[in-house]
Amino acid sequence: MDKIQLEISFSDNKDGLYLKTDLPEGISIDSPPIYIKKVYGFSEPINMIVYFALGVSAKVAASWLYDKLKDCRSDKITIDRKEIILSEGEITRIIEEKITKG
Repeated sequence: MDKIQLEISFSDNKDGLYLKTDLPEGISIDSPPIYIKKVYGFSEPINMIVYFALGVSAKVAASWLYDKLKDCRSDKITIDRKEIILSEGEITRIIEEKITKG
């Protein structure tokens, strides 16, 4: 296995746009097309897959991911089907756990 894979879900699909910009080397994203609808009080959920190359440190990957997620509008963010408390430490823990499980 040459990549670590995280499934990230947002309750508001607009937040998927944050992840798709300024990707550092060693990080890639697979996502469906994101369609923005202007309907008051309604948002569509979205699932995305973020891949980290094995050479990318957990701390660097978590820092990048946290910087992208901290401005999200979603009421709920999940990583690998677990709702998270948005903190850089929590994201680092999740990524390190994935690395050790291999």
